Amino acid sequence: MIFLLHLFRLLSGIVLLFAAQYSLSASPAEIGQWGAAMGQSGLRRFYATGSDLGELVNRQLSYQLAARTGQAKSEVDSYVLQWDSLLPIATDMQQPVFLRALARTAKRFEPDKLHGRNDRFDLGLVYAPTLRSYVSFGLGLEHTDADIKFVEGTTDGFTAGPRFDAGIVFSDTLALGMRLEELKFDGDNRIAVFTPGGLLEIEREIENRRRFFKSELLGRYNSSHADFIPARTQLGWMAGIQYLDTRYERKINSLGQPVNEPFGNRERLGIARAGIFTSYTFGRNNNWNASVEYMLDHEFDTNMATVINDRNNRYLRAGLAYIVGPGKRIQFDYQGFRSTGGSRERNNFSIIAVIDF
Repeated sequence: MIFLLHLFRLLSGIVLLFAAQYSLSASPAEIGQWGAAMGQSGLRRFYATGSDLGELVNRQLSYQLAARTGQAKSEVDSYVLQWDSLLPIATDMQQPVFLRALARTAKRFEPDKLHGRNDRFDLGLVYAPTLRSYVSFGLGLEHTDADIKFVEGTTDGFTAGPRFDAGIVFSDTLALGMRLEELKFDGDNRIAVFTPGGLLEIEREIENRRRFFKSELLGRYNSSHADFIPARTQLGWMAGIQYLDTRYERKINSLGQPVNEPFGNRERLGIARAGIFTSYTFGRNNNWNASVEYMLDHEFDTNMATVINDRNNRYLRAGLAYIVGPGKRIQFDYQGFRSTGGSRERNNFSIIAVIDF
């Protein structure tokens, strides 16, 4: 953990050094072309959003809590505030290079089970090998704390590790995005158990590695592609897979007992998702954008569907964005996740600022 924090600080220093010492090589026109291609294809949103990882982590928590409490019903409300920016920086390369910074705070509330908070910070470099593609490498740092409600307990810890992203626009209507990260969590858990002899406090360390992979194919169409599409309207579709793999180190608690995780030392959750999308730009200066998407997903691989076994899900997102200027938008999103069998539901409310310079 200490090594990862030092590595994060080192990358920060290198990036700031580049930004301070060099002048921009890629022209503003090239940066504008790249930004337009990313925005129209949906890749800028794909790169900025963390909602897919957030949903998988929330499902993982719901499975864990169901296994610990025996309750096959999960109802969650969550709230997210996020800032995401790209800043052109200078190297001797001829193609655009950006510093990428993200700050996000998320709160999760599941009555009588768990209230939690996760704060995340990302810092990375984004390189555009062409004006229709990008590759990015950076580091993510998270702090998580949770108040456990079904017992007297808390969990607290830090997560850090590398993140890799890539995307390419194949044509005016088709693009592909990918994200891969591996973060290591170090923390501790404390619970108080009431026994005939009095209150018993049990402490344990938690150490795990969380790997997340996401790949998505995006289709986007406007009035220039089909006559039936109204002006200022975009229609689209998306299809992809996401996979979350968490591996726990074996630990001994304060009573000298081996710690047994609900699903062993490895938790798997893989989903395949597909859906449709539409957006409409309006206002006197075309500075408002409303969007809706509806998706279905299936959990094709998991070892956690024991108490809750409801693997098909519906996902509805509705968003309203104010466009401040090119590459700058502030968006409010509502996301509703419902399993088709009614065992799990989550409402998520987000305010996201994407401010590229």
